[in-house]
Amino acid sequence: CPSQCSCSAMDPTSRSLLRGPEDEVSLESSEGLPVRHRWFLVMFGIMGICMACLILSPRLIHRTFVHDEEAIAIAHSNQMRGITLFQFNPHWECFKPQNAEGCGRHAMALVSELLERHDVDLANVVELPESYKPPKGWSMNCRPGGGGETTCIIWRSNKWEVIGPSTECWFGRGRSCNVMTFEHLASKFKVTLAGAHFPHGAGTSWYSEFLGILNMNLHKSKNVTEKVIILADSNAGLHQKSDFSILTETGVLLPHVKAPQMWYSYRTCCNNIGYHGFFDRIIANFGSKLELVKDEAYEKQSNGYKSTPAFARVNLPKSGTWGEYHQPILGYLSL
Repeated sequence: CPSQCSCSAMDPTSRSLLRGPEDEVSLESSEGLPVRHRWFLVMFGIMGICMACLILSPRLIHRTFVHDEEAIAIAHSNQMRGITLFQFNPHWECFKPQNAEGCGRHAMALVSELLERHDVDLANVVELPESYKPPKGWSMNCRPGGGGETTCIIWRSNKWEVIGPSTECWFGRGRSCNVMTFEHLASKFKVTLAGAHFPHGAGTSWYSEFLGILNMNLHKSKNVTEKVIILADSNAGLHQKSDFSILTETGVLLPHVKAPQMWYSYRTCCNNIGYHGFFDRIIANFGSKLELVKDEAYEKQSNGYKSTPAFARVNLPKSGTWGEYHQPILGYLSL
């Protein structure tokens, strides 16, 4: 400094400009650390943060993707794309004491196998004894029809629950019907199912009376849902009573809705006549498509649905007449 000036009198900015390197090294920060050391600490801190990000980011990304996959799976489970359906009439003689161990036991096993292999949503099995126990995850409700006749509705109970209204479909005279309304637990989709074993004689007043009883019972659920599925042994060929006619005569054909039609590629009735009739039906008044589903194992067992499986080749009791076993039928209703 010039002699006339005192360095101590200079402003802080001017003093800093006059410092030499040796002063910079010895200068301490307010924390008591040299500036150079401070810069090392800052650099090490930044490097540490970067390393932590590199280590943790894959875990965070993985967790994000897992979370997204779980969310997508939950969303898909809440959406119902279709309903798997099953109709079957093994016929009553299969379960008589003399045939129970052979035909009866195997027929019950077949019902369980088809339910499980195809994860069936809703089923109707005609003339099934109420002693039958469905597999875990399915429940059953049977309605009598007189003379030991039953129509048993089976549903996937961890996907569907029974809701009102309750019905007591009754025809008697050895023919039965069962009408129940269900709600899908995840999507809250509602549908009414009619399981039925029609009388013979599609053009008779007896047959028309049965259709009227179904109509009356199906009408009870109209305030809950108008969507209806009918699973039935119709006891009539397609030329005698079409699926469209059954929807019309039960009063469930919806206006301005084109009901999907099942293409039946094999006949289900019966063992005693060599399978000449399209008796067993899967019918719906809603949906975009209704497709026949074949079971590979059963197809081999029945020679392509053309022959009676060995276990079911039994006669009617006290008769040399062949039994009337039907082929089972499965379908998938796309919504």
